[in-house]
Amino acid sequence: MLRSIIPPLVLAGLLLNASPVRAQSADTPDERTQYILRGLHPDRPAAFEGVQQHSVGTGFAVAPKALLTNDHVVRACAKVSVQIGGAGSPLILARVDAEDEQQDLALLRIDAPVADYALFEGNFKRVDPSELFIVGFPALGLPVIEPVLVTAEARPIDLTTTKPRLQFSGDVRHGNSGSPLFDNFGAVVGIVTQAIDSPGVYSRTGVLVTDIGVAVAGHTILDFLRKHAVAASVGERRTPFAEAERLPESKKIVARIVCWR
Repeated sequence: MLRSIIPPLVLAGLLLNASPVRAQSADTPDERTQYILRGLHPDRPAAFEGVQQHSVGTGFAVAPKALLTNDHVVRACAKVSVQIGGAGSPLILARVDAEDEQQDLALLRIDAPVADYALFEGNFKRVDPSELFIVGFPALGLPVIEPVLVTAEARPIDLTTTKPRLQFSGDVRHGNSGSPLFDNFGAVVGIVTQAIDSPGVYSRTGVLVTDIGVAVAGHTILDFLRKHAVAASVGERRTPFAEAERLPESKKIVARIVCWR
């Protein structure tokens, strides 16, 4: 059963009139955290000398040498690193190739091709909206170095929206910015960009809502990628992912994105 979903007109008004709460990258400013982070990257490439990890977000591969994340994850970064699958993978220097602040999208380019990249859903009629999931690097106290899967759900009308963004029910935390929103076939239907400001909603409507996220819709992402000459893969997988497959398969394309300053 869906948790409280805000009616579309109410949501639209809140997004226009209220200060949205970004899913955000997870800030890591204190000395204890920096000590842990140095342990995570003891042999970091020379490209990252002289800079410190500022924040962590999520992204995912959309082509052999291209990844997608939120614009606010990589804005004002001196360097950006990518780790496909998280800990244990090489720390790769990425460059920001294109940004759309309004839609909160950023395209990253890397020099070496990745082994796998996202499939975007091509047939929403077959999708079970109660079986969505997010994979990313949410802040859970200490820095998260392995991707975490969170279940999500949405209304069918939201999945097939022609609007730039869609809302869904799921636990969105700092660090989930840029996380792909997958359907039950493991195809991408959106990218997480923010969580609903629960206190703000309550003060305006008297309705208490929790665990409501907002994602940039798949068609908006594809328009952005086409504009910047990225030929994303759109189609249909034959069978849904079993629950045990979801995280291992998603790790092949989901990346830990670090902003260095």
